[in-house]
Amino acid sequence: MAESAALLVDEVLPEQPIRQWVLSFPFQLRFVKLHRKVTNSAINALAMGLATTFVLLCSSTLISLFRKFIPKQVRIATYIVIIATFVTIVDYTIQAITWICTMRWVHSFS
Repeated sequence: MAESAALLVDEVLPEQPIRQWVLSFPFQLRFVKLHRKVTNSAINALAMGLATTFVLLCSSTLISLFRKFIPKQVRIATYIVIIATFVTIVDYTIQAITWICTMRWVHSFS
């Protein structure tokens, strides 16, 4: 039986990282992940809503503080730079959190 499984994995199925990830995922967590698609979507929507709210609040606050000091000729360009700065901060923060969570998850198997 083990030889048949090894033959199937080695010879028949091509080696792909996503297949290795799915097969190495604990069965109980696969079951929970399968039946909680709505929960995952809600968590992702909540995170994106919080990120958008953070960018909106911070950029609006900074723009309103510096409104009198920004010349009219460069006002729109300055607003774009301020908003892009906060979007970049949020993007890097999300990437860092995702990387930390992934490393914790990977090291939990070793």
